[in-house]
Amino acid sequence: MKGLVVGPMKTPEYSEWWVKKINNNVSGPSQENSQSIEEHLRLEADKLRKGKNKAEEELDSLKMDYKKLHLSMRTAWLEKNSEQWRVEADTLSVKYELESDRRQELPALLKKIKVLSIRAKPYL
Repeated sequence: MKGLVVGPMKTPEYSEWWVKKINNNVSGPSQENSQSIEEHLRLEADKLRKGKNKAEEELDSLKMDYKKLHLSMRTAWLEKNSEQWRVEADTLSVKYELESDRRQELPALLKKIKVLSIRAKPYL
């Protein structure tokens, strides 16, 4: 004997009743808070536009901060270099003064040596 499997029997009326029951249990949009889709999309677009504007303002502010930082770094670098140039110029100036003093001393020393050598000849 063959086995026969029978599922639950459904009449068309039962199926129709079941669909209505499910649809009645699904809560639809509340009448108090209902908005049209267009109004909802418009509000969302406004929020996105405001967010975009704020992001652009923040980006502009960051760009300005970057430019100021870059300028201050460049200024600091130039100041450091100009300070190094001043130190080098002062050093060269001191060296030049020492050299010029030595150049002036040398002829005087040579003159003294000549005088002393002339005075020493009679004793030699």
